[in-house]
Amino acid sequence: MHSEIESNAKLFIKLDVIKKNYKYLSSFKSNIAASVKANCYGLGLKPICDALISQGCKNFFVADAEEAIKLRFFFKKINIFVLGGVQNIISLNLLVKNNIFIVINNKN
Repeated sequence: MHSEIESNAKLFIKLDVIKKNYKYLSSFKSNIAASVKANCYGLGLKPICDALISQGCKNFFVADAEEAIKLRFFFKKINIFVLGGVQNIISLNLLVKNNIFIVINNKN
């Protein structure tokens, strides 16, 4: 069954709150990484990453090679980790060339 529901819902992203949350978590002196998959879950890759980087975040996780390359285009001095591995040798070479980390997964 398919039905269309009209909604007037709005989502507001407060970058100052994202910065505040990062600053709070980093006060525990641990390494912190941000998962920015799927365009920061639809919130906007560049503005969210800009906010986090301005607070000292250096580690970012993405889903695949395409997201990793897009993130590297914007930011040269951060650590990028690809959660979904690589699909082919071309992607592998591109990730290695751009100093992007590949996370090893187990498909069991």
